[in-house]
Amino acid sequence: MNPDDLPENVRLLLSSQVESYEVLAILMFLWRERARGASEAQLSAALKIPTALVVPAIESLLLERLIGVDPAASDRSYIYLPATPEIDAAVAQLVLEYETNPVRIINFMTASAIDRVRRRALHAFADVFVSKNDIDTG
Repeated sequence: MNPDDLPENVRLLLSSQVESYEVLAILMFLWRERARGASEAQLSAALKIPTALVVPAIESLLLERLIGVDPAASDRSYIYLPATPEIDAAVAQLVLEYETNPVRIINFMTASAIDRVRRRALHAFADVFVSKNDIDTG
């Protein structure tokens, strides 16, 4: 199956808010465990992801307003807390798609990562010429 066959809301979520496999794993874990939160240590142990990778993934999810800090927890735990019903629906669809065909999600994420690298390289390349022109004309 073609990764472009993914629903539009899932493609948008993956390309703009879920940029790493650690973010994906934590998001899906917290979505599945909506009834309770999880600390950094619990996420690291449950998903077998080093804490050094869990921390930036949590920061990304907090920034994207996909998760939140559990106000009821005595320790710092995180819960699935999407900012909008549309994001909630996209995450639910993402989980369904992943459970149905994880390879398609992984392929899309890989293609998105390659696209981001290409865009950053093009911007860096263009910035060199802009800076050189500023020096030459300045």
